[in-house]
Amino acid sequence: MRVPIHAIVVFLLASLTAGSAHAMDCRNWKLMGSEARWSWLDERIRWGVYESPDARSYEVDKAKLLRCMQDRRQAIADDFDAICAEGQRRDKDALAERLQSHFWSCLH
Repeated sequence: MRVPIHAIVVFLLASLTAGSAHAMDCRNWKLMGSEARWSWLDERIRWGVYESPDARSYEVDKAKLLRCMQDRRQAIADDFDAICAEGQRRDKDALAERLQSHFWSCLH
């Protein structure tokens, strides 16, 4: 089943913001060491690509999406650092939205 790109984006946004087990906020991001950050990002990327409830419902080149997101790890970490440096009150939403924007970019 082929799915329009906007439906995929909706699924990714919902998947990335669902579940407190995967939620990240600036307080926790700042407390993590470098190795823990990379581990969290890797796990979060894999979950978003392969394990999220809707991930199995869409025909997307998941291997290509995974490679693209892995290539963006440093950019994602830099974005998270920048968001957290600004001290945004809605940091959890801002971090989820930034991660979603990287997924969106990889789908194009």
